[in-house]
Amino acid sequence: MRILRADLEVCAFKNKQFPENDPGEIAFAGRSNVGKSSLLNKIMGRRKLVKVSSRPGFTQSINFFSVSVRQGDQEGNGYLVDLPGYGYAKAPRSVIKRWERLIGDYFSSGRRILAVVTIFDIRRTPDHLDLELVSFLRFHSIPIVPVFNKCDKLSGSSLFKRTRDLWESLGRFGFDEFDDTSVFCVSARTGAGIERLKQEIFSSFL
Repeated sequence: MRILRADLEVCAFKNKQFPENDPGEIAFAGRSNVGKSSLLNKIMGRRKLVKVSSRPGFTQSINFFSVSVRQGDQEGNGYLVDLPGYGYAKAPRSVIKRWERLIGDYFSSGRRILAVVTIFDIRRTPDHLDLELVSFLRFHSIPIVPVFNKCDKLSGSSLFKRTRDLWESLGRFGFDEFDDTSVFCVSARTGAGIERLKQEIFSSFL
């Protein structure tokens, strides 16, 4: 899968700023500091296209990245959508409410959401906020691509066991029984697993 073009098109702070065109899009969601911005940069092959910060809650808008791809003789395009991270306890309540309202507006906007990439830190057990997100997406029949990031922090049997345990914690939401093909275990730092993830998400643009 080859990326022909990747550009930031819109930073939306309110639903009126969402792009008018709607070719289809893949949204990215996860906790603050889960590595979402770094992962998006890796997927799009642009080191600094998405601003990366060590400060939780840095992303406060919904950012639409226009991406064109090619595979063989097929070309397609769509948006990758960077949603604000959740779970940053130190953010002012007014800011949290604004994020929640913006994200709610996004999911109720009727846009053509092809899937949501839900990103988890391989070292953390999903908490109630993670599970609420998955439950919400399942309830609204929005396809989910679960991704376990920061897999370079573990190795060997410990990585396999941790991946299986996390997958089983999501099992009650109807995911397939665990096997190696069910899991997208990646590292935004090293690039491990990125090509397979790109194939999964960008095939929907073709």
